[in-house]
Amino acid sequence: MVSPSSQLMLNGYLWVDFFFILSGFLLAILYQQRFADNAIATKEFLVRRFSRIYPLHIVILLSFVLYQLALLAMDNTAAFTGRYSLFDLVRNVFLLQAVQLDHTFAPWNAPSWSISAEWLAYILFPLIIAVLYKLKGISSALIFWVLSVASLSLVEAQTSKQLDLTGYLGLLRCVIEFSIGIMLSKGIYNSNFCQKWLANSIAQLALCFALLLSLHLDNLDVLSVLLMAFIIASVSTGNSRFNRVLSHPWLVYLGKISYSIYMVHWLIFTFIKLVSRQMFDINIKYITSLSSMTAISLICIVLVLLASVISFHFIEEPLRKWLPTKLIKTDNK
Repeated sequence: MVSPSSQLMLNGYLWVDFFFILSGFLLAILYQQRFADNAIATKEFLVRRFSRIYPLHIVILLSFVLYQLALLAMDNTAAFTGRYSLFDLVRNVFLLQAVQLDHTFAPWNAPSWSISAEWLAYILFPLIIAVLYKLKGISSALIFWVLSVASLSLVEAQTSKQLDLTGYLGLLRCVIEFSIGIMLSKGIYNSNFCQKWLANSIAQLALCFALLLSLHLDNLDVLSVLLMAFIIASVSTGNSRFNRVLSHPWLVYLGKISYSIYMVHWLIFTFIKLVSRQMFDINIKYITSLSSMTAISLICIVLVLLASVISFHFIEEPLRKWLPTKLIKTDNK
C-alpha cells in the first residue's frame, strides 16, 4: 500500500517524461550529423522509427481485441464499449491516441498513448533538430530553457492532474520534453559544465536523491522533469562508478527489453484482473491485505518479465530488423 504521506509511487507516471527526454537526447546524438550530412533521408528515418515501435504495439492491441472477443463470448455487455470501442480501436491502429481533446483519455493499451505522442514527435524530429541546432550562444540556450519550463508549467496548470496527462496536453508534454532531450545533446552533454560538475558519482547520486525527493513530495512535476534531464546528461558522459554500475549486463539487458516491459505490463495486469474475477471472484482493486498484495505484485512482476523477454526476442527485435528491409526496399523500386 502507498503511504498517504508519500507520492513516490503515485508519481510513477513521470517516468514517461524520462522516456520522452531520453528519446530526444539519443536520437539527436545518433541522427543529427547524419541529417546535417544528408546521409539519411527523412523517409528512411521514419521507417526505422516506425519499425521500432509499431510491430509490438499492434500485436499487443490484437491481444486486447482477443480479450474483448472473450468477454463477448461470455455475454459480457461491456465488450467493445467505453475505452474499448471500435472507434478507438481504429484510432489505436493508426497511432492517433494522442490526437484528441480529452486529456484523461486511456486507449486500449493504456501506455500506448505515449507511443502515439512519440510517433508524432518522430515526424517533427527533422524540423525540431534543424531549428534547435541553429541556436547559437548562451542567451539563445537560456531562452530555450526558460520557454520550455514555462510551457511545461502552462501545460501542468491546465488541469489538477499535474503532468499526468494524455490527449493533446500529453502530446504537448511529449514534444516539449523531446525537444529538451535534443537540446541536452547540443548544449549540456559533453560540455565543460557537465564534465566538471555532473559527470561524477557524487553529483549523480545527489541528482538521483533529489529526484526521489521530488517524486516523494507533491506538486513538483516540472522540477522532477528538469532533474531527469540533468541525470540523463550526467550519466551519458564520463566513466564514474555510478556509470559502471549502470553498465552491469543485467541492467543493460533490462534496458533492452524496457519497451517490451512498458507495452506488455498493462495486458498482464488486465489478464490477472480478469482471471481473479472469473476464477476466484476477487476484485484485486479492493484487496487490503499486505501479504495478498505482495503476492499479487510478485506474480505480476514475474509474468511481465517473462512476457517481455518473449516479446522482445520473438516480436519486437525480429520485426524491427525485418520491416525496414521490406519498406525501404519497396520505396526504392
